[in-house]
Amino acid sequence: MNAEILVSVIMCVYNTKSEYLNEAVQSILTQTHKNFEFLIVDDASKCDLFTSDLYTDNRIKIIRLPKNFGPGYARNKALEVAKGKYIAIMDSDDISYPQRLKTQVEFMETHPDVVACGSFFKYFGEKDYEVKRVIDDNEYYRCCLLFGNVPTLLNPSVMLRRSALIENGIVYDTTLRKAEDYKMWVQLSRIGICTNIKQILLKYRVHGSQISTALRTKDVSDYDFAVMTQQYQDMGITLSEGEAAMLKKDYKSPAVSPVEYKKWLQKLLAANQNGLYYDPQKLQKRVAQQWESKVLNIKSIKELKTLLKSLSKKEKQTVCKIELKRIKNIFSKQKNGEITVYE
Repeated sequence: MNAEILVSVIMCVYNTKSEYLNEAVQSILTQTHKNFEFLIVDDASKCDLFTSDLYTDNRIKIIRLPKNFGPGYARNKALEVAKGKYIAIMDSDDISYPQRLKTQVEFMETHPDVVACGSFFKYFGEKDYEVKRVIDDNEYYRCCLLFGNVPTLLNPSVMLRRSALIENGIVYDTTLRKAEDYKMWVQLSRIGICTNIKQILLKYRVHGSQISTALRTKDVSDYDFAVMTQQYQDMGITLSEGEAAMLKKDYKSPAVSPVEYKKWLQKLLAANQNGLYYDPQKLQKRVAQQWESKVLNIKSIKELKTLLKSLSKKEKQTVCKIELKRIKNIFSKQKNGEITVYE
């Protein structure tokens, strides 16, 4: 190993199937980029998972925790001892393509303003398709994060600039189960650029025992909502009980009134005008997309009529344009044999 380590690869492990774990570890050990240390944190697994000869590689350091603390805490323990200029996050059941580290290091070296870069990725296991999340505009990405953690960086595909973490005191927030990465993207996007390399560098395994699968609901999780709320507070917005109840739901749901959601979006824009926390044009663009998505998901004519009564002439014209778009989508789906019910 070189005297100066360029990359610290961090992986936390908790009761991962040995088959999955060994594949993940092998994918790191066979990287075309060789100058790295591999920090594996065992978050108090119930059995010894490191019996393969793979773990005799001198680049591997296993850190054993006395009890199960969760992935955020485990990653933070690895960050405490990491020596690399860059931090590559890896999950214990995924597979990195051989060129992943090399590609990301070269990108980070030539883009000094980038503090975090993920990549396109491919689902495998219970799903099988490619995911290409393009993040070319950091300021627009910041606006997207106001509404949740999608589209975003996939945590196990990410390489971080370690100096950005240290200089700004950024670590994974252990109180935010499954949303600790979301908060980190909010923090990092404020001090530098977050982006995705437009190459598939990771295979992301999908299976029923994942934390993300267990926590997935149609509404906003308490953890994501906590990150969203903090961003609003930073803008000087204190949510009313009604606003909080609304924002905890899937905004596309019939349970969220279009009239009330419109008021919320206008409140967000007004708060930004007072403090200019976000580029006004970028935020206006994101708000317009949120509104279009909400209108497209209105399924009741009665609800649509109620909305139109509350709008100005110009706003009514906008909604009518969105409705025409919806009708075109319906005809397109019917041509393809799909059935759409509009009550």
